[in-house]
Formats: sequence, C-alpha cells, structure tokens
Amino acid sequence: MLTEHEIYAQVAEQRLTVEEALALLAKQRLAAASSPPSAQTTSPPRDALLRERTLRYLAEQIEGLLQLPPQTVDEHENFMDLGLDSTQLIQLTQALEQQFDIELYPTALFEHPNIDALADYLSQSHAAPLRAQF
Repeated sequence: MLTEHEIYAQVAEQRLTVEEALALLAKQRLAAASSPPSAQTTSPPRDALLRERTLRYLAEQIEGLLQLPPQTVDEHENFMDLGLDSTQLIQLTQALEQQFDIELYPTALFEHPNIDALADYLSQSHAAPLRAQF
C-alpha cells in the first residue's frame, strides 16, 4: 500500500490522476477508520493535502533562495544545515507573510526548524489563508 506522500509524488509525476489519488486516499482512510485502535499508530494530519501542498511550496521557496534544482532539499533537514542564513530566513518569513497574508513571529522558523515542521505548523495554524492560495 502506498503512503500518502508516495501518492502525492505519483500525482506530481503524473503517474496517477488526481481522481485516482483521491480514491486511494479515501480507501486508506476508510481502512484506517475500521481498524482497531491499537492498529492505528498515529492519526493523520487534519488536512493532508493542504499539508502536502504547503510542504511542496516551502521546498520550492527554499530551493529558489538557495538556487537549487527542484526537489533537492531534504524536508527534515534544519534550515541552517540546508544553507539558509539569517537574512534568507527573514526573506522567507516575509515572503510567507505576504503570500498568505498572515503574521508570523520572528521565532517561527526557529520553533519549526525544518520544512516538515514548518509545513505542519502553517497548515494547522494558518489553514484558511493557505487554502485560499492552494
């Protein structure tokens, strides 16, 4: 069985249509809901698609700041370890605030120090403005 991340990757690579992906995701959620609680390890994010789009958007922004080819950053690697300096982190924060019309605390990128953690935070704490853009 494919993971949600693998399904989204296959849609991005055009190996699955959006309809096929939605059907697979629905089937997985139905199976997870009908399995006993002990078999469920963790609950999925409230809006997995929004989180995945946020994750991809953040990765693209960082790849742009670092002038890297697409899909080359590790979403679990710390921003500083990726090569972002404090000026670039401020630029990223400002770009996110402008793009989504949100306010981020200056510490947001330190409290959520990688793409994965920041995508979780943004997709949960700023879901409505992100949905409006995606």
